[in-house]
Amino acid sequence: MHAVSERTLSAHVLALLKDRVRGFEALEILLKLHGDRREWSANEIADTVSLDRYFARDELDGLVEGGLLSARGTGRERRWRFATESAELDAPAAALVEACRTSRLEVMHCMTENALERIRESAVNAFADAFKLTKGRGDG
Repeated sequence: MHAVSERTLSAHVLALLKDRVRGFEALEILLKLHGDRREWSANEIADTVSLDRYFARDELDGLVEGGLLSARGTGRERRWRFATESAELDAPAAALVEACRTSRLEVMHCMTENALERIRESAVNAFADAFKLTKGRGDG
């Protein structure tokens, strides 16, 4: 992690970005729903943050899995709103929103570093998998 991000962003914000907000689109959605606590449809969010509605739905569901949003309903009737799964996430989520307001460049830098780290890990795993021998595989 870059030293500037470590100094300006709290450990809670860094952890939230690494573990629960996996992309820039998810961050934009989180910021929008944090700022407007009503329930949103995927289409409304897609229009607001300029995303494809299916991609927006995936990002919304990822934020639900990350414990930062809640969802109600199914299919076209599904609605999302900002609601953390536990009180322990309230302060880090608020700190992230504030960091986006005051230190957006540092937040973006941290997210870029996280994305690069995930790519590196994926490449290492793919390389390692290329050398795994499968049981029962014949020589020819």
